[in-house]
Amino acid sequence: MPTRSLHVVLIQPHTPADGPFERLGRSDLPPLGLLYLAAALERAGHRVTVFDLNLALRTGRVVRRIARERPDVVGIGTLAPCQPVVEDLARRLRPVMAPGALLIAGGADATTRTALYTGGGQFDAVLVGEAERSLVELCAAFPRVPRIPGVIPAGDEDCAPPARIVADEAAFPARHLLPLRRYRGGPAYKRGRYTASIFTHRGCPYRCTFCEQGVHAGKVRFRSAGSIFEELQQLRHDHGIRDIRFIDDVLISRRSVLWELIELLLGSGERFDWLCTGRIDLADDELLRAMHRAGCYRVEYGIESGSDRILAMTDKGFDVAAAEAAVQRTRAAGIETIANFIMGFPTETEDEIEQTIELALRLDAEYAIFFPFCPYQGAEITREFGLRWGPEYPAFRAPSPHYPVDTDRLIGRVDQAYSRFYFRPGYVARRLTAVRNGWIYWDLGRMAAAHAARRGWARMAGS
Repeated sequence: MPTRSLHVVLIQPHTPADGPFERLGRSDLPPLGLLYLAAALERAGHRVTVFDLNLALRTGRVVRRIARERPDVVGIGTLAPCQPVVEDLARRLRPVMAPGALLIAGGADATTRTALYTGGGQFDAVLVGEAERSLVELCAAFPRVPRIPGVIPAGDEDCAPPARIVADEAAFPARHLLPLRRYRGGPAYKRGRYTASIFTHRGCPYRCTFCEQGVHAGKVRFRSAGSIFEELQQLRHDHGIRDIRFIDDVLISRRSVLWELIELLLGSGERFDWLCTGRIDLADDELLRAMHRAGCYRVEYGIESGSDRILAMTDKGFDVAAAEAAVQRTRAAGIETIANFIMGFPTETEDEIEQTIELALRLDAEYAIFFPFCPYQGAEITREFGLRWGPEYPAFRAPSPHYPVDTDRLIGRVDQAYSRFYFRPGYVARRLTAVRNGWIYWDLGRMAAAHAARRGWARMAGS
């Protein structure tokens, strides 16, 4: 127990979405990173409050509550698209906080673009990397900000890397601190009305050039199948949720753990519906059939491009033909698919973007999600081409001669890809017969109407 029990507030900022169909690609789930931190703090004897501004909470309401409750520590999670939101939130919070209270930042963007958060004078400390241990140690030293691994005090520029968390030793996320049933989940990522998410490992064993490792950089650490199954049971028994999304980078990368988890699920007699990320070169027939028997109803593949040149440039480790074969195997096993694509890579031409859209139509996955390429500052491809993240630009893409397709044109192509995929009469008919839950009909209907309206306004503006 600490010498003093502190009140710690953790805030997840609102994540912007430019278009209605982007909800397909948003998790719309509780922020597990903050809930892991909250669990570590509660285990250490502290009182924790969590606010998720994605739940339609008004920022002003949160600021007023903090002014009223005067917590000892306020922490804000960071993601690159949210950086302006974080900056505004910190500016509004500082004047209402109690004297001596600490305002801190942590998370993916604070880890990758640390200088943005250490240099502005808004934060008393910045936590980098996995922060369960360093945040507890910071609270133990309150009101001092200690110079310890993972903590950068105001005025400093760097710190020793934080201690790496042993995956099975972390407390389960403190889900009781948020109203789980207010999270709807995007329609691509659920089967029923309510869903929950689980991490089964930390880090990613692959090195796609457009991705940044961020908080979980370094050696991948896998949880045991027993620990994962115990958390599944807790979600069912404590929260009544059996629709699960495994949100790891690639669940099937440690096959021994997945096989053991499948055996536990099949042997328990408890039914869970679940979806996970897959890997094109790891999806074999035997594993897919076993996953389906154990309740897996959908696999998400990062296919990214319909151009073999782009796939090679991004180090995906497979070609278009392999992607087509994997989707066919998944469908043959009785599992639906989500196909993710990225458009507008540096050097990518209009013809190659068209190849990506045509591949999506050929694959005919249950859901396709199209993202404009964003130059994340920790990504290898960003460094290679000298690209710049620009929060004032659409898709955060500062102009570059390495983009053959300019950003305005790219956004139009992304919209066009959604229209061509989702408004096909055959696709609409199949989804209407396949969807089991009325809430998903409602979500998809709202998104389709909003997208059609947006496309109509765009055509009118261009005429």
